[in-house]
Amino acid sequence: MLIFGWGPFPRLGVAGAGLAVVIYYLIATVVLIGYLTSARSGLRLPLDFRLIEKRLLADILRVGGLSAVGTIQANLTVILVTGAVGLFGTDAIAGYGIASRLDYILVPLLFALGTAALTMVGTNFGAGQVRRAERIAWIAALFGAGITELIGLAVAVFPQGWLTLFSTDPACLPRARSICARSVHSTGWSDSGCCFISPGKAPVVWCGRFLQALHGS
Repeated sequence: MLIFGWGPFPRLGVAGAGLAVVIYYLIATVVLIGYLTSARSGLRLPLDFRLIEKRLLADILRVGGLSAVGTIQANLTVILVTGAVGLFGTDAIAGYGIASRLDYILVPLLFALGTAALTMVGTNFGAGQVRRAERIAWIAALFGAGITELIGLAVAVFPQGWLTLFSTDPACLPRARSICARSVHSTGWSDSGCCFISPGKAPVVWCGRFLQALHGS
């Protein structure tokens, strides 16, 4: 409605898409908080900040803090790079947008793998089998890296098959092909990163977006 205009809503074009996403998340957040604080919710959320225990909050942040920072960094990078590319014109930002969609499509694959890996890592760590938990984490990371790297290499070698799914505009395709040739061949390693277990500190420390998916799931 905000992109093309409908009824009382103005025609905002691309800006309308961004505004629609912001409005959606604001409404969804308000509805969710309203439900959690209502009597219908099985788990009541008391809006009393005095109930927050610093010890428990520290435990949560020690495990999930790195994942949270990584998620913010990844999305902030996309925003900043998109803004920078936009300075070179519509064709450049269209080409960048098409090429960069591959990364976001790979994320659900990593989340799916991460869900299974997190269960196995948590179970073994809880049972005191730290070595086995570490081995599972490394295998999952390398497996995720291998799968996403193969996909990235396929797109780097045959970019036309991916790019033409979104556009056949001769003005933006050369730029999109250039981005694919320069960046997507390293998709696997940039997405999966590395992992290790530190028994004396946080139970599991994950580096990279794949291992963010392990914590996020």
